Amino acid sequence: MNNIGYIEYRKIKGIEECKLCEDLQLKVWGFSERELFPARHLLTAQENAGLVLGAFDNKGTLIGYSYGFLGYSEGKYYLYSHMLGVLDEYKYKNIGYNLKLLQRKIIQERGFTLIKWTFDPLESPNAYLNLHKLGAIIKTYYIDYYGEFRGINYGLPTDRFLVEWELDTHRVRDRVEEKNISPLIQSDYPAITQTLYNRKGLLELKNIELNCNENKFLVEIPSNIQEIKTIDFNVAIDWRNKTRDIFTSYLTGKYYITDFCTFIHDKKVRKSFYLLEKITPA
Repeated sequence: MNNIGYIEYRKIKGIEECKLCEDLQLKVWGFSERELFPARHLLTAQENAGLVLGAFDNKGTLIGYSYGFLGYSEGKYYLYSHMLGVLDEYKYKNIGYNLKLLQRKIIQERGFTLIKWTFDPLESPNAYLNLHKLGAIIKTYYIDYYGEFRGINYGLPTDRFLVEWELDTHRVRDRVEEKNISPLIQSDYPAITQTLYNRKGLLELKNIELNCNENKFLVEIPSNIQEIKTIDFNVAIDWRNKTRDIFTSYLTGKYYITDFCTFIHDKKVRKSFYLLEKITPA
């Protein structure tokens, strides 16, 4: 892995840096200009309780960005973290993770204890970051939340998980401080998904169990949904439809998602699993 050198993480400053965030949105998500958040919007949000953060390399180039605004629900204010993106050449180097840690620090200093955001349930890297590294949990599933999208989201219905990141819990503190993190081991729990690789080498979801009553169980997803979408869209849409059935069946107040594991199986392929746990009544 190449050494990426010094990275500066800080608040975005002024209209010119907000324009850099426009450029990054186009590169990361492939948005049309109609879909991006314009610089003037970001500047106004930054100065009025929102939070726009950037990661800059040692040449001053913006390589990662996050944007959030104030939310309110069920009697509680929180930050809604709407966007987090990193340039392709800097992915898997903890840029997004460090942006989230800075986001957490600033929001705690403002007196808030909760950050929420959404992500695609079929995106394995995002699941690993949000659940395993950050210690967030998931209780809510949205069907086709944003409607039709362009860029990397094009084609599939925009189903999303709602992430809840309770900043002051022991769970989150242990994760972000890398304390007491037990690895999630696949063999420890039953899986309600049966998968196989087809002739094209793509993972398919063949059977699902919608009546499981175990305290904990696993749900497998592909580790490469963007590649699957490119090679065989029918396989990708099948993953969307079947996992939608799973999560809308179990995330109804009885179970929630608490962890995610991803690993290389038989030195050949990457396997990825969500862990669902039965909610214990308070």
